Amino acid sequence: MSFIPGTASLVDEVDKRLLVLLRDGRTLIGYLRSVDQFANLLLQDTIERIYVEKKYGDIPRGIFLVRGENVSLLGEIVRMSVYTSTVVVISLCYRTMRKKGV
Repeated sequence: MSFIPGTASLVDEVDKRLLVLLRDGRTLIGYLRSVDQFANLLLQDTIERIYVEKKYGDIPRGIFLVRGENVSLLGEIVRMSVYTSTVVVISLCYRTMRKKGV
């Protein structure tokens, strides 16, 4: 496969599940459905992942349009059969209860 310079190389990533790290520090995970010449991204079935120490929670966001200048990092997510992470998943309900002090 040959290298295509610029945003045209993102066309190969369409319909793949991507992790997008934004300039403001937010992390989005979703399926890339469209990209334009300015590297604007249209993500479907997007979740926003929030990390707190060794725990994380996912917030469903749906369809998400990301302006290209706000993207810091972009990469494909490949599922592995063996998951060896020390990060613990918590639900959104758990986070809400902890904030309220329940």
